[in-house]
Amino acid sequence: MRFSLSLRNAVLSALMCLPLPVYAQTEDQQESWYQVELLVFKRHQSSATHEVWPKNIALAYPPNVQYLRDPASEPAQPEGVADSELDANQEASSGLPTSPDIAVTESDAPPIEPQEEPFVLLPKDAMFIRGAEYAINRDRALAPLFHATWAQPMKALKDAPAIVIRGGESFGNHHELEGTITLSVSRYLHLHTDLWLAEYETNYGQADYHWPPIPLPPEPESLEPTTTSDLSLGNLPLDADFNLSTGRSEGINGINLQVGDATEFNPASAAVTGLDSTLLSMADQPFLVKHIVKLDQKRRMRSNELHYIDHPELGIIIKIMPYVPSHQETEQTSPS
Repeated sequence: MRFSLSLRNAVLSALMCLPLPVYAQTEDQQESWYQVELLVFKRHQSSATHEVWPKNIALAYPPNVQYLRDPASEPAQPEGVADSELDANQEASSGLPTSPDIAVTESDAPPIEPQEEPFVLLPKDAMFIRGAEYAINRDRALAPLFHATWAQPMKALKDAPAIVIRGGESFGNHHELEGTITLSVSRYLHLHTDLWLAEYETNYGQADYHWPPIPLPPEPESLEPTTTSDLSLGNLPLDADFNLSTGRSEGINGINLQVGDATEFNPASAAVTGLDSTLLSMADQPFLVKHIVKLDQKRRMRSNELHYIDHPELGIIIKIMPYVPSHQETEQTSPS
């Protein structure tokens, strides 16, 4: 499949006109950092080929996922509060005793250069392929889904995290574009994409399209799972009249419940229960998956080169450039 003319011209212009930054690296540098810029776009159904896509696909997230952090969405430090005051408040709230005898004055303390954190989104003015996004926005047959740039250390495949990618419109807890990409290095840079593009429609009780369930990405911080101890008598509904002698609830909306046994069915409430079940299903799943395509590819790459990955319904433009984080830049410029 070919580029549209405007998109192709934008990519060619980026290839010819982009400056190729050269960064020096120290011999004792253990990790090489790179700036990654990723642009993912979709082709509208009218322009996509009418192919029959398999439904027996596996969608899953690996265990070692990494999220991109957006500093603009993080809470700012309260105005009028100095860093020293915050440190003092945190120390006091921790309950640990403070000792003024071991305090270090500002003049005696060596300056500590903060470590630049990886996987933090960089500002838009750090992007190099914005012209391609402009061309995509002008093309009615295309639509951008995800465009971001960040810096990260490049590791071997066994240690490389899978970066969570989500983009496009949101439908409940999901987005059109979801999945991960993994960047690693051996002799060359390597990209592995495990992305899927889903089309959703509102659930009004129609038949299911029988696509596999789409998983939710792992939580950044693991949550405590619900255990059987949480399902105690104290957690029964307040309108349940529980009989300890029979081990049975004497009625919740016409349905009898029995602990440790199967639910007893009340024919008088059959119609209402069936309707409630349908309504609950629609409430739990307000959207149905109508279509899924998967982009699972591996590509060997070189730095400072613009790469394009084609697909009948998706497209990826990616560029990886050497990058020197601020703390390494300070080490290089400091006198020996």
